[in-house]
Amino acid sequence: FKNKISPVNVADSNDYTVVFTPSDTKAYYEAEIPVHVTVEPRNIFDESVSFRYEASHVYNREPITPKVSAYFGNNALAEGENGDYTVTYPTDATNVGEKKMTVIGHGNFTGKKELLYSVTRCTTKPTLTLLPTEFTYDGSEKRPTVTATVDGKTLTEGTDFSVAYENNTYAEDGAKATVTSRGNYAFEAVEQSFLIKRADSTIVSAPQA
Repeated sequence: FKNKISPVNVADSNDYTVVFTPSDTKAYYEAEIPVHVTVEPRNIFDESVSFRYEASHVYNREPITPKVSAYFGNNALAEGENGDYTVTYPTDATNVGEKKMTVIGHGNFTGKKELLYSVTRCTTKPTLTLLPTEFTYDGSEKRPTVTATVDGKTLTEGTDFSVAYENNTYAEDGAKATVTSRGNYAFEAVEQSFLIKRADSTIVSAPQA
């Protein structure tokens, strides 16, 4: 190409001048010819394009959107609307399950490539807080409010865990609450004890002499 300007990127598609330089300059003149060169974008799903990302993630109550790095051969591609590709994520990127994200080609690349990743159930043992922790016996069942947290985040009873109470009526009978995981959690059952104290006795009337 004339002036050593040659098309590389899609944006370089244009008119160029090709220069013919003979090996025998005594026998032939140098020649030029105008040509139009179109650089076609490469499909993002071409086998020469590879992707690197973390495919397995643990549920954490937040949307999980893995960082995707793309390479053309050994060359890293640029992410962004003005780069080589962008990534879109599923509407539900939070809850446990198989997820699908889509890589969309831009600039020198075109087409779409779907990539799979998964969100697995959280097995971290929660920290339990019972309120109140002490009761006085009155003949009725005692059910303290149970708050369960994982990594500082409060779980939702009925959605993330369920609570069962045992020995929760009589005093000093080993009352406890047992939390069992549900939904996006898969931790082992956790127990927390609480106290039911004996009630004070009240003499209603004194015996007659």
